Amino acid sequence: MKILALVSLLVSTTASASTILWGDLTDDAPLYLTQGLPLTSTRGEAFRVEEGTEYFLESLNPLPGLPVVEFIFRPKNCPYPSLESELEMILPNENTPTSKSEVGVFFLKNCFLEVMVENKDLYSASFLKD
Repeated sequence: MKILALVSLLVSTTASASTILWGDLTDDAPLYLTQGLPLTSTRGEAFRVEEGTEYFLESLNPLPGLPVVEFIFRPKNCPYPSLESELEMILPNENTPTSKSEVGVFFLKNCFLEVMVENKDLYSASFLKD
């Protein structure tokens, strides 16, 4: 019986820290990056948003006429408020390289993240966990 309880605890602990699907994101809890995001600034300089950075879902909006949903994430802290990036295509680590579930990512002023996800990929793994 103790082994069953231990296994149950391990499964529930692992599940609570697992990557969330894009379509399951909610705005009621902090979210943490499960991988670093390599980006290029609008000035051509490479930079990285580090794994573990804390964000909150600010909004999600279907884009009119396109099969895409825009997610906007607000940071808890912003070390580079004036930095912005070009569009980068990022494959969340939980997806296989052949899945083609890349998302478009922009780093906006005040460290906001804008993430574009195709409707077909809403139930693939994101790069966020709770």
